[in-house]
Amino acid sequence: MNEDDIMDKKKIAIIIVILAILLGVYQFVYVPYQNEQANLHYNEGLKNVSAIDNEISDSFKNSFNVTTSNVSGGIESTIQSFKNMEEKSDQKLEILNKTRSFTNGNKTKEQYIDYQIESTQIQKDMASEIVKDYEELNDAFKSADFNKIMNISTQIQTTVNSTIEKMKSIEDKLSTLLNENPGFNQTLQDLNITDKNYLSKNIPNPSI
Repeated sequence: MNEDDIMDKKKIAIIIVILAILLGVYQFVYVPYQNEQANLHYNEGLKNVSAIDNEISDSFKNSFNVTTSNVSGGIESTIQSFKNMEEKSDQKLEILNKTRSFTNGNKTKEQYIDYQIESTQIQKDMASEIVKDYEELNDAFKSADFNKIMNISTQIQTTVNSTIEKMKSIEDKLSTLLNENPGFNQTLQDLNITDKNYLSKNIPNPSI
């Protein structure tokens, strides 16, 4: 074996050692760091969604205070609240889709996000329908078309009831998921995400 062969073997051995060190660094330093960062981003996404849910709830607090002296004002306020709900739902969907990329293949986390996306889309669709109905309702009120008012009111209630049924199905799935994964459920509670925000969806129930 000549000197060049010996040098080549030494170089190969050094490269193997370096690769082994790099692999160790990746497995024991970088991967845990990646997982930690993914968890942080995932949790932060859930907090942001919860905050938007609270904003939506707050916007409805005074929307349904319709009085006989200011029916039109109450209807217009409700329209704005549902428009806000539709806009906020788009924000939630964007955050949820981004948050899903930080699940690291965790099926429980993925399923939870999928349920949240599904429920948010249902809420958005409901808000869009009710905005149209309430705008028609406002026109009917201003023209004193009471038959139309009654028909639209019935239509609105049907939309809300249908949404509640759809959301109930998702709630049941969420409840099962959290019961089967108490560790994940505890994580959500530790994030100070209230039941109303991470499980039960508060569907505004407009009426006149």
